[in-house]
Amino acid sequence: MPTVRHTKSFKKYSDEARLEVVDATRSWAEARPDRFQVYEDASLIKVTATQDEVEELVTYLRGRFGTPLPGEDPPKDAKK
Repeated sequence: MPTVRHTKSFKKYSDEARLEVVDATRSWAEARPDRFQVYEDASLIKVTATQDEVEELVTYLRGRFGTPLPGEDPPKDAKK
């Protein structure tokens, strides 16, 4: 049975984006190349892994940078 993959994206161009969050995300994922795939362009960084691995990354980032994370996409079910 294939593993379900999850993604987490951080925008680089929004007002609340912080490059140190992008850098920490990149470093975390690149230190674990067997677990994370990274896509990055001029506007965002996106990491893909299992749900548990993505949650581990987010927990680390929130512990380091606070909650909600700057540049973090809002939850899909968030009301505007």
